[in-house]
Amino acid sequence: MGSRGVSAISRVIGVNAILIMATVGCVVWVDDVFAGIGMALGTAVVLTASVIGLATREAGDVS
Repeated sequence: MGSRGVSAISRVIGVNAILIMATVGCVVWVDDVFAGIGMALGTAVVLTASVIGLATREAGDVS
């Protein structure tokens, strides 16, 4: 195998490495975005549940 074959293989590996890194980067970014959304939703649910719990407790005290 000549040097031309080696350079072609290294070029293919380089392009694939770029594509793989880009794909992994996108997956990690999307994962971070969904994790952020999940955390925000979780926080909102917990806060809402706390408010509802307090409101029902207050209403129970009043009546």
